[in-house]
Amino acid sequence: MSAESEWQSGLEVPVRSAVRRSGESWLLAVALQVLLYSHPLFLGLLFTASRLRLLVLFQRQGLLPVASQRFEVEILARLLLKFRRLAPEARAEGLPMPAHLWNLVRKESGRCSAYSSGSRYSLWIVGHSYVHWAAERALIRPGGRHLGLGSQGLRVSWWGQRGMRWSQLLLLMERLRSRPRHPDILLIHLGGNDVDSCSGKDLINTVKDDLRVVLDWFPSVLLVWSDIVPRPRCLASRRWTRGLAKLNRQVGKWVMGQGGLQLLHDWVDVSCAGLFHSDGVHLSAVGWDLLLDDFASGCERVLATR
Repeated sequence: MSAESEWQSGLEVPVRSAVRRSGESWLLAVALQVLLYSHPLFLGLLFTASRLRLLVLFQRQGLLPVASQRFEVEILARLLLKFRRLAPEARAEGLPMPAHLWNLVRKESGRCSAYSSGSRYSLWIVGHSYVHWAAERALIRPGGRHLGLGSQGLRVSWWGQRGMRWSQLLLLMERLRSRPRHPDILLIHLGGNDVDSCSGKDLINTVKDDLRVVLDWFPSVLLVWSDIVPRPRCLASRRWTRGLAKLNRQVGKWVMGQGGLQLLHDWVDVSCAGLFHSDGVHLSAVGWDLLLDDFASGCERVLATR
């Protein structure tokens, strides 16, 4: 039996026991078995990082769309970088590490370092619960958190705050200014929680004023305005009918005048119950997929010009 086969066989028992302890579904057990025989390096890293916590972390960060081979290089890049740090711990725990894996780490770690830090474009998606739940939905879609555009060098950061109001935007952006890398594209889906809080004119002026500040703070960013989605629960309010259409139209026109982009959500039909959650505010699974498709298509349009 080869060193690699021995290493795989030695990990089968901890795989099964970890799945039992974690209470995860049979689907996760199958996924772990697939990973065991496709990327033994992954499981070596996984079990040196406290059972399944690293796997959960990778899933939440969209690093494990294992059904799509185009993400394989990205996954291995991150694993190799982590592996360099965790390898001594793995040896201390008595996990046998085949020599070819050590050679792989030495050979590829430099290239993977450049790959993982070399994303060409950074996209921040900022907003209220729509962004939060869209991010959750993105993790289980084939394109993952990067909207299927990772192969084009796009890296997406999701900044969704449930219940977020427009007045919180500048507070969030001020904190994000300190990050070492600023976004190339900033997509904002926000304002839906403010439609009933003031007149349409006041809200439009506030949105424009605050976006001017954002553009001053991030002078090289391309701004994308994602139209506020009407909510079936709020149709009795005139602000949610004529007022919302006017807000989206005027803010979108202003953003495009600044060199940005407006995302129209033409699929929205408040009379179609299948697009919305039963609460009349959030979207259904179909609705989230359509919203994510709009995000992705808008970003593709931007990338095509760069």
